[in-house]
Amino acid sequence: MLEVKKNDEKGTKELWNNEEIIDKSDFRIYGDDDYWVDLKNTKFSEMIMRNSFDSISKDIRKLEIYYPLEFWNMVQKIMIMRDDKKSNSIAFIFYIEFDFEEWRNPYSITEFAQVMEQVVSSYNSFGIEWEQEDEVISNGCYIKCKKFDHSSTIKEVFTQYVEQIKEIHDKASILLYSKSDNSVISVFDFPEEVRIPCEQYLVYFAQFLKEIGIETVTSIIQNESGKILFSVTPTSSEIALEQIRNALSIYLKLPVTLTDAQYNPMIVEPNVQQLLANIQHLQGQLMLARAITQANDMTIQNQQNIITQQQKMIDLTILQHSYLKPEEENEKVLGGTLTIKEYEGNGFAINIPEIYRRIKELIINKNK
Repeated sequence: MLEVKKNDEKGTKELWNNEEIIDKSDFRIYGDDDYWVDLKNTKFSEMIMRNSFDSISKDIRKLEIYYPLEFWNMVQKIMIMRDDKKSNSIAFIFYIEFDFEEWRNPYSITEFAQVMEQVVSSYNSFGIEWEQEDEVISNGCYIKCKKFDHSSTIKEVFTQYVEQIKEIHDKASILLYSKSDNSVISVFDFPEEVRIPCEQYLVYFAQFLKEIGIETVTSIIQNESGKILFSVTPTSSEIALEQIRNALSIYLKLPVTLTDAQYNPMIVEPNVQQLLANIQHLQGQLMLARAITQANDMTIQNQQNIITQQQKMIDLTILQHSYLKPEEENEKVLGGTLTIKEYEGNGFAINIPEIYRRIKELIINKNK
């Protein structure tokens, strides 16, 4: 039982957890007979999260638990909120806070709130809702979760919802960063073991475009959740962003598509040879990373699930799996020369020079 007790005539408030008094340095209590309890550190929060919702005294109307999300630095705490002392209605909340001095995102807080409301609305059937305290978003906003068993522990409900919260965060990030009017911005989530070779492959995309006559400025940055943001900005307004977007979609699929394909035997231009060399370099680096992981795993016993997961992460589908793309993106491109879809295996041939020429035509046709 988690409860607040008054121990003297002055009404000094103490926090008790399962009949044990908690050190007053670990919490703050506000209110009188209708309490707001604020927990101040993760170690103590972990202990409190072992309690079920039913074991939280109804005198505690709001319980704030310091429990930062690794993938989202705007969520530093979760909250348990009861409508009132007589109500059995309890909400589990991921509370969002803004650091106005450190805000460096290419979108406003208002735009953030609008996108969050849009994304969260698709999760309403799971009992997940977007809430803000008033019309001024900076006064407070949060993601409220309502469908859970009150006999469950706080940690169990956190585990129940945290993967969906991560999905919401990822989808919102994609929408927010793709709203740029003059750039193609793609979001990637590379495993650390292969981040460098994958970033190197992205960097070459700018050189690839330059060789077919398109000047662009690219940048790679890492956001607060560790995801990679790859920006491509054409130097000429005559180049449509959709053309670059389609070319990038093809470019990301080539390392997997060409793994077991038979290259057409013909003399190719140096530009095409350069493209093939970069693809082969990426393939080699990913295979090396996988071999190192497998060698290290040979010394680990009784961890087969971890081994299997790591091996699946470091394979030649890494670019596709790491590319966090909008669901509505169309991947049928190049007039049927290449269909972008999941990798299927052996038994096909690909005309690399023709793909290269089609990509060039795709981008520069409107300039003719």
